[in-house]
Amino acid sequence: MSSTDQDRWKPLPLADVIDVFRGSPFRWWVVGGVALELHTGRSWREHADVDIGVSRVDLDPLREVLRHWDPHVAAQSTLTPWSGQVLDATAHENGLWCRSTPDSAWQFEVLVDGSTRTEWIYRRDPAVRRPWGEAILTTDAGVP
Repeated sequence: MSSTDQDRWKPLPLADVIDVFRGSPFRWWVVGGVALELHTGRSWREHADVDIGVSRVDLDPLREVLRHWDPHVAAQSTLTPWSGQVLDATAHENGLWCRSTPDSAWQFEVLVDGSTRTEWIYRRDPAVRRPWGEAILTTDAGVP
């Protein structure tokens, strides 16, 4: 990734990113600093983007949700177009940068982890895991 590619971000507002995923046939959740702000009800800094978490087992339906977007695998300092292929965790293929067109700035990121249908698993330490009912908080508006 060149620094120009990395710097070309114009993040979608959280509500717009939620609209992309609302009604998806798979589990998704807001992650990172924005998730902390949703939980605490306050903001303490600007964020470069909105990150959405998705399990690796849900890549097939994710591709359908992103069919009108231009997603790229962000791994090892390289951006590669993603057309639904399996992402290799051993090659650090854990992030998809998404933009509306090939000429637009990046607008949100999907972070892919190794969670299962029954439990959330922390990508950086698989010993850290929780049943889904305990892993994800949901806002009063239903945002995970």
